[in-house]
Amino acid sequence: MDNNKHTTLAQLEYGHKAEILGIWGDFALKQRLVEMGFVQGATVQADQTAPLDEPKVFTIRGYQISLRETEAEQIILKSGSIKKDIGH
Repeated sequence: MDNNKHTTLAQLEYGHKAEILGIWGDFALKQRLVEMGFVQGATVQADQTAPLDEPKVFTIRGYQISLRETEAEQIILKSGSIKKDIGH
């Protein structure tokens, strides 16, 4: 999977949701992200960004999880799945 042609979780704007397509990166990072619920087909929402833009907070499967920019860049979003959450 070439993550240069896809939208990544790091690019997801506040209040938007998207479906995960996959994870790019080394095995240890992939395993860690999968254990946190970042799996293909899961819906993730961008919730907050810290004052210096890191870490970013996302909601997935009812849990809020903070990720560094470099980690969020490895999560590829399904094209056409990005939607603004009406509640934000």
